[in-house]
Amino acid sequence: MTDAIPIRNLYYMLAYAYRCLDQRDFSGLEAEPFENACDLFATILARGLSGQIRRGLERSYVPRRETLSAPRGRIDVSASIKEQSLARLRLPCRYDEYSEDIPANQVMKLTARYLCRSGQVSQSRRDALKRLLPFLSGVSDLSPGSVRWDQVKCRPDNRPCRSLIGICRLVMEHLLFANPDGSWEIRGYMDGQPMHLLYEKFILEYYRRHFPGLSPNPELIRWNVTGGQALHLPLMRTDLVLRGAGKTLIIDAKYYSHSMQSYRDPDSPTIRSGNLYQIYAYAKNLDRDRTGSVAGLLLYARTKEPVVPDDSCEIDGTVIAAKTLDLSLPFPEIAGQLDRIAQPLLDKPAHPWNTAI
Repeated sequence: MTDAIPIRNLYYMLAYAYRCLDQRDFSGLEAEPFENACDLFATILARGLSGQIRRGLERSYVPRRETLSAPRGRIDVSASIKEQSLARLRLPCRYDEYSEDIPANQVMKLTARYLCRSGQVSQSRRDALKRLLPFLSGVSDLSPGSVRWDQVKCRPDNRPCRSLIGICRLVMEHLLFANPDGSWEIRGYMDGQPMHLLYEKFILEYYRRHFPGLSPNPELIRWNVTGGQALHLPLMRTDLVLRGAGKTLIIDAKYYSHSMQSYRDPDSPTIRSGNLYQIYAYAKNLDRDRTGSVAGLLLYARTKEPVVPDDSCEIDGTVIAAKTLDLSLPFPEIAGQLDRIAQPLLDKPAHPWNTAI
């Protein structure tokens, strides 16, 4: 379904999801032409990496062990006895070195190397990345299979670095594939799970940026258990909850190639049953006092199907809606759709939910 999303809109989704919008390194990117998603990722990485190099690469203390002729740091006594290094007038030492050879820089170098080799990336952008690689000569080379993402970190105040790590992870986990001969290759196709995660994160960060007063956050909802034991009930983890004007809206983002389901009659498609049961359970269990102040919205990425979700109704006192967000529109129109969803939570004075979400 990514072929229906203009590359410029994909840039905006990435910019919101990874909080790049107000970063100097990425200014003006929305005006550049891109041939495909890989071209976009290469440009973001080249811009961001250039900024990191200009300001100084991220550094951290890295533990080292080395046998030296003069002591440095802490002498490893047990290793000295075992290796009998003192007889050779050498000492095994352990010390911390303040170095740029850290996992964050290693991952950025690895991603740049593979984007440089990809035929999906235009020659000018490959050249831009190649010009940056000599500045990373002090950073070790990794193989794609050796990346430990739990160790890839940077300083909390280095937002550009954190944005780049997010982009690198997206490329490495969803665009880099192993060939039968053991080599690795960047492919330009991104859909399914990575696009679902990007779509979900984009919507969350859009509301965090433009509607912080609505406290946009994912939440865990507790089951409203009134008796017995609830030992094995699954967690109810929402994508996004907005609160304002005495009301609460639960938004569950859905990205499918087909947003509707058909069983016996293909001419009468319906909303996916599991999605509907899910959002209804979320809303009912969050509205513990049955006030009707909680509504649920299934927000699908619009597909090319002739019939798409466009429903809003009240079920047992709870408003449930299923709508689509058309990612093929110019981005200001996408933003307008998202703004209209938030409008009922901004009403002063507060009005109860109606079915016109």
